[in-house]
Formats: sequence, structure tokens, C-alpha cells
Amino acid sequence: MRTFFLLLLACTTVASFCSITQAADAPSKPSSSGLVYPKVKRVNKQWSFRSAKANGNVTYDDPYVWLEQPPANDTAIQQFLSNQASVTESYMKRCSNLKQIQQSIQQATDYDEYDEMGLFAETSASPFYLYTLKRVGEQRPTWYKASVAEFQAGKKTNFANPPGKPFLNESLLTADGSANIVAQGVNISPDGKIFCYLVSGDNSDFATWYFRSINTPLVSAKTFPKGGEGSLPVNIPFNQQDVKWTADSKGFFYVQAQTNGDANANFMLRYHKWGTSTDKDITVVKPRPIFLQMGMSYDGRWLHLLGFIDQSFKQFAYACLLDGQPVSENMKWISISPDYDYQVYYIGTVDNTFYFQTDQGNATNGKVVKAHLDWSKARSTNTLTDIKDRLQLQEVVKERDDALIPQVNAFAYAHDKLIINYIESGKDTLYLYDLKTGKQLQHLLPTETGSFGLLRVYSESKRAVVSYSAWNTPTKIFELEYSKTTGQVQSSTVTIQNVRGSKASDFSIEQLFATSKDGTKVPYYVTQKGKGKECRPTWVHGYGAYGYKESLFFFPAFFTFLNDYNSRFVWTALRGGGDEGGKWHLDATTTHKQRTYDDWIAILEDLERRKLSCPGQLIVEGGSAGGMAALAVTNQARQGLIGVVFGIRAVTDYFLIALRSRLGQAQWSEFGNPNIPAEFDAIRAWSPLQNTVKGKQYPAMLLAAGQDDDRVSPAHSYKMIAQMQYEHPNNKHPLLLYVASGTGHTAAGTSTEGATLQAAHQFCMIEQALGIKQQAAS
Repeated sequence: MRTFFLLLLACTTVASFCSITQAADAPSKPSSSGLVYPKVKRVNKQWSFRSAKANGNVTYDDPYVWLEQPPANDTAIQQFLSNQASVTESYMKRCSNLKQIQQSIQQATDYDEYDEMGLFAETSASPFYLYTLKRVGEQRPTWYKASVAEFQAGKKTNFANPPGKPFLNESLLTADGSANIVAQGVNISPDGKIFCYLVSGDNSDFATWYFRSINTPLVSAKTFPKGGEGSLPVNIPFNQQDVKWTADSKGFFYVQAQTNGDANANFMLRYHKWGTSTDKDITVVKPRPIFLQMGMSYDGRWLHLLGFIDQSFKQFAYACLLDGQPVSENMKWISISPDYDYQVYYIGTVDNTFYFQTDQGNATNGKVVKAHLDWSKARSTNTLTDIKDRLQLQEVVKERDDALIPQVNAFAYAHDKLIINYIESGKDTLYLYDLKTGKQLQHLLPTETGSFGLLRVYSESKRAVVSYSAWNTPTKIFELEYSKTTGQVQSSTVTIQNVRGSKASDFSIEQLFATSKDGTKVPYYVTQKGKGKECRPTWVHGYGAYGYKESLFFFPAFFTFLNDYNSRFVWTALRGGGDEGGKWHLDATTTHKQRTYDDWIAILEDLERRKLSCPGQLIVEGGSAGGMAALAVTNQARQGLIGVVFGIRAVTDYFLIALRSRLGQAQWSEFGNPNIPAEFDAIRAWSPLQNTVKGKQYPAMLLAAGQDDDRVSPAHSYKMIAQMQYEHPNNKHPLLLYVASGTGHTAAGTSTEGATLQAAHQFCMIEQALGIKQQAAS
């Protein structure tokens, strides 16, 4: 679950705003790469922070702060973007085989991309499966609806023909095809009659719930109203998560932001009675500057509300018994955990017992606990802040020393069973447990080694659908079915999809270890086509933040590089990520964040030492926080080690995201709080924009920003490229900006055309900077 949440503390006493005046522009003349970089206005702007190291204030310049403004009404920023696009596209014209590159990237999408698969309305008279399918050349997926019999028959043929019938074509949600249904953004009313779908425009983090009858498909359209032709006259804007229906299908709860994600967004729990106007919706819990999440028991009796403020995900938790009380602005609640003491990831509620995944008691690798819900302590409230009781917790599944439960990776199943996904030595593994006793019952899908993608499971269902993505195999989907007779889960293959013309056996993988600056052994995975040991151009992907494991998954651009070039692709397991457990994550946070970058540099140097890659033939790439890491590494690595760097939707100015964005305070527990002198010193030493190295010859650089990114502002890329071009006008290699139009932060909602175009820019730069060509073109 890669979601970033909102809260911002205003920058007041620690950061001062000095006068802004325009400074002289850098002269425009051809660089060593033959490119003419545009003149960009510089202003006199400084920020001042308290420093523990200096025992006083430290000031730094921010000459491109004006690029932080929204470009819609700023002609100077519009001109900046136009000028940058001209430079980038002039470079692209040097790519004589651009059409072949685009075709190659498109071929990596030549498989039937099945996703979002699950059984719905299982308690209704006619349960059914929903899933999405996107085929090569299609910009958006189509949702299909299949009966249980149709779905099971389709499994016998590896889904050679999609079972059931098309239900909703996402390309028809808007006239220009820019909208998409958010990942896991679909729900069905318990009676199976209403299809609910969360639609994002331009891949924004905030989306709108729309509703339509399950009997009203959207497979063709003459008009394009919001929500698509045939949608019902109900919509709920400014959402990021699920709706929770009451058991009788008469209404649902939802969490809504008061504003469209600005710095002061507040969240509230609301209720909509089906068949009424949204103007009459009830605000059950008043707006608060805390991100809220919901959980609902399988029988609809218990509603749970969780809230947190930063990326540590320490949460409060409350429960409301819906039986016997009408929905109102003053409902009764009980407190489970009233403060932000530990993580609370909802699993389920069975027989008035609340189960959740947590790090309580310093269980950094995660465990499962339960608490009895004592309704006798319930009190009426619409703020929750006045209820401070704490429930006694009892361990169900103890913490493992050798494996991590990632965030939201424990699931109630088959009424009293539990499925947990562990990361064991960097790999996803699934286990079945008895929910009540915590006894381990079965290792599920033991031969699978890919990246765990989606588990669609409902607490009362005996069936669950599991998807995997492997670095050399786009899609593996399995169905699990629990048998009360045997007490075991039987697995069956739904579909396995390979890129047409390729086989998983064409590729090999090897785990190696590099020694980081402090002596820590850092694992990484080297993948390649064939088994040769010669020096090859090597693409190194990294992330290293939030405790996430971001490795060994399928991505068309990565596969294209591996399949079509005589190359290697490397997946890193940097500290800050969760590959090696909870401590692995915490060891590279706040004042120790530099360890992430030390790990990455150690891997690059190890690849060169082993002669798996030659000097200047390394490609460094990361997205979001991984993009920030890639650029920090590029600043710090020795000149000539890296040949190309890609920062995708990258954070380049940590002070901007920490103090002047809606992400704000949510990032402090991970990367540091600039308002704390010691943490300011650590951040100031690695934040990419503040640590570019004058006089250094940088590798070829492409910063790819999302035009409509409302999570990491594209201003990060704008400021970084302006500074790089100003400081390095004669850099041997190009320093370029690419702005992906009509896209937000993640790849999930990007059209096929948009993803192909961005990747083509990357491959054009790789070929020219490294002097290589596709094998077919050699």
C-alpha cells in the first residue's frame, strides 16, 4: 500500500523568508553535449534553520523557489516548461531508432494483463467475480463480470478467452480517456446490486466515488458525464479509500477530506443513506487533521475507525457497535487505543473480538494481537478525543525474529483463519494460521518467489484470489479455497501470463552482497538474460524507504532493458526498506538516512569490482523517495561511476516536501524534521537540491515529473533541473527534464501511451549516453 498522507506544520520560527529579487541569468551557450540550456530566472531567496553542528543558524539559498507556484496562471513557469521541452525534444531527435524503441517497449506489454480479480457479493443470491483485462495497445483496462461457473471454466484454459462479459471500459469514463479507477477502488453492496468505483482524474491522489447498477454496464458511450454514461446521481468527492456498506445495503460510511488535498486538509467520517441526497449525509466524526481509515466486521455489526499522522503509522483506534443505535452525529464509541502508541492495521472482528497487526511492545517485525470489545464502556461522542480507555491486548501470532509482516499484510479468512504475508530474506511468503489460537497451519504457494501483488479476500469467504508479479513474468494469479473437512487450503492456477515471445527460463537471477560504509552486508539481486559473466550495461533500481520491499516485480521498461539489450538489471535491498525486517527499515531513518545512500553506492562499486558492469555503464533509477535516493547517490558517488540517472517523480528538495506541501509532517518520522537542529544537519547533508557538486561532471540525467502530481509536486524536478543546468552548463552529458502530461504520481493510472512515451525518452538517453543499441538493431 504505497499511500502518503497529509499534515503540515507551518514553517515559522526556524525558517525565515528573506527578500526576493531577480538575479542575473546564466548565459545561454552550447554545452559540451551540444545542447543549449535556456536562461532561467534566479531570485534572491534564503531559508534559515537552527543547526546543532553550527550551534546557531545556517542559511541556504533557494533561487528557484518561484517554480513552486502552480503553473496554470504563471506565464513565466509556462515559458520555463516550454523551453525545457524544446531542449529535451531536440535531444530526442538524435535518437535515430526511436520508433523501434517504442515498438520494443510496447512488445513488453504484449500479454493479457489480468488484475483486480476477486469474488464479490458472496452472501447474496448470485455471487460473481470481477476482474480487469488490458491487452496490448489498449490505454485503459476493461472490467469483466463473470459467474462462478464461468470463472471456474476459464481457469481450465488459462483464461485464453476472458470468461463472463465486459462490464465497464475505463476508457469511457471521460471523453479523453484520462480518468481511471483507482487500484482496489471497487466495492459492491452486500445485496450485489450496486457497483461502487473510485475514479481519479489525471491519476490524482484524491478521487471520487461513483455508483451504478450492476445491471448497467458501460461498454459503449455517446456521452461522457462524470462517472461515465449510466452512472447513478450519487458521487462522493475527495476520497482516498474504501466505502463500508451496512449489512442491509441501506447506506455506507466513508472518509472524506474537506478540501482537495491542500496543506490544511481535514478528514471526517460520514454516512450516506442510499436513496437520499448527499447534502443530507451525516458527519459522524468531526473533521480532524489526521488521516482516517475504516474497518467493518463481516456481519456489519462493528465499525472501526483508525487514525494516524505520519509514516510511522502509529494509530489511535476506536470501535462503534452499530446494532441498536441509529447513525447520528453523536454515536457511542469505545476506545481500543486512544493515542499514537503503536501501529494498528485492522484484520477483522469475530465474536466481539478485534484482531489487528501491530508493532506494540517494540515488535518491529510485526505481530498479531486481539482485544475483547467491552461495549459497557461506550460513550457518546463526535470527536473521539474524550474517550481514553485502553483495552488489554493478547498476542495471537508472535513476532518472528527472521521475517517482517509488511504494512497491512495480515488478512482474516474463512471466518476464523488468518493469512499472513511475510518477507523472508527479501522474498514474499504466505502462511495460513488459526485466527483464534495463532497456530500456524500451512505454508501457501511455497514455490512462488515473485512479488506479492494483491490478495482479494473477505473474512467470511473460503475463497481468496492471490496475484504475483515476477521480474520475468508479468502475472501469476492463483485461487485459494479452504476446506473445513481437511483443514487445509487447496490452491489452483487462475492464469499465468508471459510476454509473448519470451520465456521465464530465458533469464537468470543471483543474490549477491555488498559491504556498506559501516560494514553492513547489503543484499542485491542481479538478473540477466542468459548466464554470461562479461561486463554489461547495468540498470540499478532502488527505493529504501518506509519499510517497503520494492523489488523483483514486473515493469515493462525494466523488462525491455533486460530482454532487448545485452544487459543486466539489479534490484537493491537498501536499508530504509523492509527487505530484511523492521530493524532494517528503522536503521536508515531520520538522522541515519544517509545509510540508504551508502548502501546504494556500495552496491554500485561492488558491481564494478566484480566486473559485472564497467565504469560509466551503470544506470541509477528510482521513483518518488527512490528518486530522491538516486539523486542523492549521484551527488555523492565518485565522478565517472554512474553513466545515467533517472529521477522519476523524485523528491529533490526535502525542505519543500517537509515544510511546504500537504505531505508535511507525515514525512518527519521517516526522513527527519528540519525544525530539530540535529535532524536539520542530517537532512542538509543529503537533500539532493542542496548538495549538487559544482565542477563535477555529472552523468546523463533525466528527471521525469508528473504534470498533475499532487503528492510530489513537479516543482521538485523543475528546481533541480534549473539548478543543474545553471551550475553545469558545459556538462559532457545532457541534463534534461521530461514532464508527463495528464499524469500524477504513480504508474497505476498512467495510460499505456503515456508510459511508453516516458520509457522511450529513457531508452533514447541510455543508448546515446552509453553508446549501446538494442540487440535486434546491432
